[in-house]
Amino acid sequence: MPRQRTLRSKTSCVGVGLHSGKKVRLELKPADVDSGIIFMRTDLPARPQIHATAANVTATLRATTLEENGAKVFTVEHLMSALNACRIDNCEIEISAEEPPVLNGNSIDFFKMIQAAGVVEQDKERKIIRLEKIYRVDGDEGKRFVMALPYDGFRVSFVSINPHPLIGIQYGDLT
Repeated sequence: MPRQRTLRSKTSCVGVGLHSGKKVRLELKPADVDSGIIFMRTDLPARPQIHATAANVTATLRATTLEENGAKVFTVEHLMSALNACRIDNCEIEISAEEPPVLNGNSIDFFKMIQAAGVVEQDKERKIIRLEKIYRVDGDEGKRFVMALPYDGFRVSFVSINPHPLIGIQYGDLT
């Protein structure tokens, strides 16, 4: 079984939030086994923690919002994507505003930050979720849905049908 992973050393950047336009300092730090991904709002009294868990997702329109302990962070997708790509299970994220910096507009700068800090395996097995049945969530009166199926590996297929002629049908299939 694969082991949990965290950063070897801390790393940081400064930028501007995409939606808020606020200047923000972000620092990624190593974290203990089983701690998960934790945002800490350094701009708020008592530095509240927000755990990056599905239970803390409160909005997904145009950006994912996580809320806990009376505090929130949003537009976390690019940072979370980079952490996932590097298989980081445990990380403390100090953030000086409610939104990470947009940087270049995708995950690559966060990915490079993590690679520069280095990654270490920890002395505990990684928690792996295995689907045993099909899950489907419908929205917009049945016009949209998300479905997860059991699969030996990880695969994402995506279809978007948009009436605008410049967008049209988009399809992606990643394994």
